[in-house]
Amino acid sequence: MAAASAMSVSISIDVPTLARGVTFFREAFGFEVVAEPYPGVALMRAGKSDICLLEKRAGSQPSPRTQEKRHYERHWTPVHLDIHVADLDAAVARAIAAGATQEQRFDNPQHGGAAFCSDPFGHGFCLLGKPAKPKPATKAKPAKKAKPAKKARPVEKAKAAHEAKPTTKARAKRSRG
Repeated sequence: MAAASAMSVSISIDVPTLARGVTFFREAFGFEVVAEPYPGVALMRAGKSDICLLEKRAGSQPSPRTQEKRHYERHWTPVHLDIHVADLDAAVARAIAAGATQEQRFDNPQHGGAAFCSDPFGHGFCLLGKPAKPKPATKAKPAKKAKPAKKARPVEKAKAAHEAKPTTKARAKRSRG
């Protein structure tokens, strides 16, 4: 399996104009141009992630094996970018400010949220937020021990017992009732 260890994967994205593509990916995600090896090609990097933007005009044919033409309106593709972010709200706001459209959003504090979006060129992408960090457990304060009840003195016991017994008038009313 020596060949697999030498393998790498790169991501290439068609855009109608290179300048607009570079501007969007810089403003939305912080990518910076690291090389422009040929006219119409820009290699960009953000952190450990690289992308290659390819300027391809609208209406051009992507392959001799299809009659389809390139277009940059919203379109579905089974391949898209998942961009993992620490702060989903801030990432969505930044992407929208750069020209993206948020199409759906799911928030789940336990697993992290997701925003399904499209760039200005019709390509779909997802912004995936990290799960909320659990709050550190706080130590419960030990419950205070209840003070033992005071023992009643003999005089108080007799007084309480006397007050609990119905009076002669109350007993007479009950027996007539």
